[in-house]
Amino acid sequence: ILIGIIIYKIFKEYDNKEIVISKKNLIILFIFTIILCITAGLGGLFYQSPDYHYRNAIFRDMITKSFPIYYNNYNVYLDYYFGFWIIPALIGKLGLFISNEVAFNIGNIGLLIWASFGVVLTFLWLIKNFKLKNNKMIIKFILVFLLFSGLDIIGIFVSRRFELLFKGLHIEWWASYYQFSSIITTLFWVFNQTITSWLITSMFYNEDKVHNFMLLILLSLPYAPLPFCGFVILFFAKGLYLLIKSIKESNFKEFIKDVFSINNILAFISILPIYYLLYTSNNATSSTGSFLITEFLTFNGIINELIFYLLEIGIYYILLFKYYRKDYLFHVVFISLIFIPYFRIGTAYDFAMRASIPLIVLVVYYILLFFKNNYNSKHIKNIIIKNILIVLLAIGSVTPLIEYLRAAKAIIKNHKINVVADDIKSLELNPLEKNINFVTKGDNSIFFKYLVR
Repeated sequence: ILIGIIIYKIFKEYDNKEIVISKKNLIILFIFTIILCITAGLGGLFYQSPDYHYRNAIFRDMITKSFPIYYNNYNVYLDYYFGFWIIPALIGKLGLFISNEVAFNIGNIGLLIWASFGVVLTFLWLIKNFKLKNNKMIIKFILVFLLFSGLDIIGIFVSRRFELLFKGLHIEWWASYYQFSSIITTLFWVFNQTITSWLITSMFYNEDKVHNFMLLILLSLPYAPLPFCGFVILFFAKGLYLLIKSIKESNFKEFIKDVFSINNILAFISILPIYYLLYTSNNATSSTGSFLITEFLTFNGIINELIFYLLEIGIYYILLFKYYRKDYLFHVVFISLIFIPYFRIGTAYDFAMRASIPLIVLVVYYILLFFKNNYNSKHIKNIIIKNILIVLLAIGSVTPLIEYLRAAKAIIKNHKINVVADDIKSLELNPLEKNINFVTKGDNSIFFKYLVR
């Protein structure tokens, strides 16, 4: 109810600037998006990356079991960021009167459509943010967005980890412990965190007031708690900038009014307490250990991380520095990405891969902004930078193309297109020690003792 009030207020205050796109182009965009999502494994109609084993198990449990989801075998509750599956799981429940498997298949179709809407909205925000009207430019910008990656193929040669390439493995692990996932990689492996993060970043890009900040940043929590940490950096930086700007322009009172807007207050009290209590109940969160990865803070560790940073992101910072040196957010994005690999939440090194998602999207945005502003430039320096960027983007595109190569190899090997990763079936059938990231005993949890009753 509270979030509904906020959305109603936003619709009333929105400036109603339109994106001009024909129905034909919108249909084409949606068809392209559905194909993209199918090839990412959504819907169970194509090859699925290994992470789908657990994602399918969680999704099936959400369809076939009642909430709160409780596993009698191990006396634990499902405790995970399952926000993206809630609507598709409700759709899937419509098939329970036939059988659990029919319900799961219906849910998968719902999941495919749900994801496709999110990706289409991301593309529409891309068109809006860069004011794209030419079809060729729209196609080019979407392709640059989707194919963006760090220079992982060069990293393979630097680290001499050729086995990742020849065995068709995940080449983004060339730096062993560090990884910034490409745009396509995040869609293939963690769509449940990715699509919402793309959308929120796209909306954040042109947000010039703070009165909806709390809603935007907290709406990432049900879907993507690790990208939420990346959003904290971005929203804090922009909030600080707007605060300083308001003081300079003698508009401080208006700024404070925006900070304590009814939208921010309602979002804060309706979202944060619930998800804070849910996530702090998780077994992995409560057994994290040190947040700072001190074993990386050695001379060799720092040198390795700087090489990793240069190949993944730093080269773009160097090339674009001249153009955005006065843009505070440009520096915040690129400098933050230097330090993110030194932190973790949970038991693995997922923090750098996922907290970086919104920051990586903005890296792509800065590259696209350069192309938008200098596409037809005759200045020799701009032409050189443009061509260098095109070459780097082409080299980086090897990473997402390998994701598709892995899918092709699996399809050929198994003689079928829908090579699904669905061996686990249910978390209840898997040993508890393998499920630490997904469950909680809930014995001392306020959320599971009181809120789910």
